[in-house]
Parts: sequence; C-alpha cells; structure tokens
Amino acid sequence: MKKFSIKWFYLSYFVLNLVNAYVLMSGVVHPNLSNYRFDLGSFITSLIGNMGVLLAFFAMSFIFFKRPKGRSIFLLVLSSVFAFWCFALAIYTNIFSTYFKFSHLDCFNNPTTSNYIMFYISYALKLVTDITQFIHLIPFFLLVIVFVFTNKTIVRYHYPSVKLGLLVTSLLFIVMPFFQFNASISGTIYESSINNLYGAHQSGVYDYYF
Repeated sequence: MKKFSIKWFYLSYFVLNLVNAYVLMSGVVHPNLSNYRFDLGSFITSLIGNMGVLLAFFAMSFIFFKRPKGRSIFLLVLSSVFAFWCFALAIYTNIFSTYFKFSHLDCFNNPTTSNYIMFYISYALKLVTDITQFIHLIPFFLLVIVFVFTNKTIVRYHYPSVKLGLLVTSLLFIVMPFFQFNASISGTIYESSINNLYGAHQSGVYDYYF
C-alpha cells in the first residue's frame, strides 16, 4: 500500500490542532461557555498566536531530530498534550463556565474548599464520557491514523537557515498577538484584572497558556 508523503502529516499536525482549539473557543459544543464573538481582528490575532506555538514546536522538531520518524513522533506526542489540554479545559469550562486560570488554584488554600473537591472530581469524571468533551481527543486519534499511513523513511536535508527562520517566525507569531491584546485592554476593566477567557480569545488558546 502506497503511503502518504510526510508533508501531509505536517499539514495534518497544524490543521487538526488548530481545529481543536477553535472548536473549544467557539463554544459550539459547550453550552456552558459564554464565549466572545470573533471579529476579523480577534480571529487573525488568535490564529497567529496558535500558529506561533505550533510552529515553534514544529521548528524544534527539525532542530532536534534528523529523521522524519523522530520528528513525527515528537509532533504526535505534542499533539496529545494539546488534545488533553483542550479536553481538560472543556471539562473545566462545563463546570465553571470559564477557562482555567492558575490563580484559581489559590482557592484550594481555603480549608472549606476541600468539602467540594470530591464533588468536582466525581462530576468531572462523568463529563469524561460526554461526547462534547471527548470530541477534543478526536483530532489526536485522526493524527495517529495519518501517522500510521505516512512514509517516514525519506530523509531530506534542511539548511540551518531554514530551521532558524522557522524558529524566529514562530517567536514573532507568539509575541505579536500580545501587542494587540495589550492595546485592546488599555483603559478597560481587563487592564487591572485579565479575564482568562478573553485573553485566550484574543491571543489564541495555545499562545495564551503557553
């Protein structure tokens, strides 16, 4: 059986992970999420941010691995992390109606909070089998299928300048959305208290948490 060229795996890595992020951010399958409506500006900046993070790891795969098989395994493992993060955020969102923020962990310092921990855990376990959360694991499984049917034996040399160019471009993409983000929150309530849902909406869910 003729296998796919490695370029199709690389393309699937970007497309499937981006689709996963926007399914989460759109709130289409998560009714408890009070999402922000995308306009052209926020869509472009979030796309740049998400692409920046994906491109950064893509560049690293070329820097650290000489063979396509090593690169593809590296990207596959990273995609499992992205899928799990979207999956976990979806569960968190359906419980608390907002995205996770690391400052939320401070609430566990309150002794009375321990009474609710087991309730949240049991509720989260029930949500694991819900298709609206499980849908975020589907892109990873699809990427695994593409991986299996990809030809990973053909080795092509890539110049260091190409690798460096990919890395520099990714870093620019990661940083750029935050300039627009800072401008958009200037003079608003978000300037003193950043809303994690708004931050992910403006800069991209991967970029915001990265």
